[in-house]
Amino acid sequence: MENSVDKDEVCRRVVALIERDEPLPVESLENKLDYRYLDSGHIDSFAIIDFIFELEDTFKIQLTAEDTQSDQFRTPRGVILTICGYLSI
Repeated sequence: MENSVDKDEVCRRVVALIERDEPLPVESLENKLDYRYLDSGHIDSFAIIDFIFELEDTFKIQLTAEDTQSDQFRTPRGVILTICGYLSI
């Protein structure tokens, strides 16, 4: 990942990945960031594997089972915070 990536870019990319197949059913960015996309079935148990691989490939990170099974990982905001932690931004 380029050093020029910032939190806004991480946010944009994460939301775009989550909404790739279907938009989230909320309008504002703030509501999108707190939407529990896994609990709602927006990304199902099969698609989550691809989503994790795409995050790792996009941001050149290696997520752990602890990361992906955490409550934090169930919202876009939590995914963004996890990625920003790995990128130290």
